[in-house]
Amino acid sequence: MKTLQLTLLLSIVMVNAIAQRETDKINIDDKLICETTFITIGTGINSNYGIMGIGADFKLMDKLQGAVSGGIGSWGFKSAGELRYFYSGCMQTGSAVAVGVAYASGLPEMETELEVSSDESKTVTLELGAQTNLQVSWYKAFAVKDHHRFFFQVGYSFPLTGVSYTVKSGEDLSEVSKTTMKMLAPGGVLVATGFGFGF
Repeated sequence: MKTLQLTLLLSIVMVNAIAQRETDKINIDDKLICETTFITIGTGINSNYGIMGIGADFKLMDKLQGAVSGGIGSWGFKSAGELRYFYSGCMQTGSAVAVGVAYASGLPEMETELEVSSDESKTVTLELGAQTNLQVSWYKAFAVKDHHRFFFQVGYSFPLTGVSYTVKSGEDLSEVSKTTMKMLAPGGVLVATGFGFGF
């Protein structure tokens, strides 16, 4: 399933890159300032912002933007760093490929209802371990007014460390619950969106 998702994602990025070559000939609006520095509010699934977070985006070199972000995710606090190469347009309104590393802190204690080995559902107490992921994505920015931007990002999050959790309340989880925990852990399809305040 994850291989199919990754293949679909790569196909979308390639089609966009080919289509973008044609649109590159269109000049960017003369009134657009093309800001390079933004304070961003973002959200998403496996995103660098967690479920909700904030970040700072800044120009490193021509066409290369750096970003740092943090937020609250389903696996604890999220922090991330990312590099974006804008192959078309500019940092306020353009397309980029991005690569980054995200870190989820885990949680010392979380209660949730899961199926245990006796096939009954129980409220169990879990400790979620920290996890680090490699994020690879396609990033699209749209200018909003003269200085700001809205963005959409799709990609894939590759776990660099294994899924780590402990059942503190002592139950043995069923195979279904173990699979559920793997699905809940950071990793898989990445979808993010947000708004950047340029200055």
